[in-house]
Amino acid sequence: MDGHTIPASPSDMNAKYENAIRVKLDALMRGALTADQAKEKVQRIDPAGCRAYRICALYPRERLGVLEDKIYAALSADEEMAQKFICMEWRRMLLILIHEEDPPRDCAEVQADIQAMLALAQISPVGLNMGGSERMTDAAQMGMALNEAVYAAKAARLTGRGAMCGQELGLYAYLYPMSENPFVCSQCRSQLQRIREYDAQNRTSLEQTARVYVASSMEIAATAKALFQHPNTVRYRLTKIQKLMELEGAAFAPMLSLMIHLSQILEDEGRA
Repeated sequence: MDGHTIPASPSDMNAKYENAIRVKLDALMRGALTADQAKEKVQRIDPAGCRAYRICALYPRERLGVLEDKIYAALSADEEMAQKFICMEWRRMLLILIHEEDPPRDCAEVQADIQAMLALAQISPVGLNMGGSERMTDAAQMGMALNEAVYAAKAARLTGRGAMCGQELGLYAYLYPMSENPFVCSQCRSQLQRIREYDAQNRTSLEQTARVYVASSMEIAATAKALFQHPNTVRYRLTKIQKLMELEGAAFAPMLSLMIHLSQILEDEGRA
């Protein structure tokens, strides 16, 4: 060796670039940045900038690489589309920064644009979940837009929908951030484990009753009908669950709902 540095291969350089983008995306999504710091990272991701933008998250059930390659090929062949979309791979998802124009458009129109891009790339929407953020005009809000799109894509997958906008997240706007908190997840698993252990030891079905009760909008009559049980049987089981969870009064119903919904997210993501 003569001491000269060996030039990095194109694949190595591309990997380093993608890793640098992921680091910036992570920092933006954690939200621990000043407005100036956030704008600086956005400027590095999107040097051209734009007056307004949205984020779309594509969440494939199959390999991300094939999806990514097809979209990049389509954008390379369409200069106008390439100026409108910036694609970034992030944790099993493809995040697309969309340059928005005036007048503002609604979420359905933006989704139609993404569908057109997918059609150009010859990508079937089957097995692909899409999440979209609201329109943003301040680069300092990029982190919120990224989280909104990612959570919407995850919620779409969990609920069996092809696409979801951030404004449709509802309870999931709170549940997904909670699912990233190790302490909250540990508490959820611990509570559910108590119920499962009781079911195993006593040959009961408290967990099933809890899940059906939450899915039935916390209504005794609807739960009893779904389980083919008497309403009093459902009440007895819920009382037993309440004792196992060590919750009193009005706190029981919302905490049970939280535990069940959060456990569904963890199960969907393989973290149960």
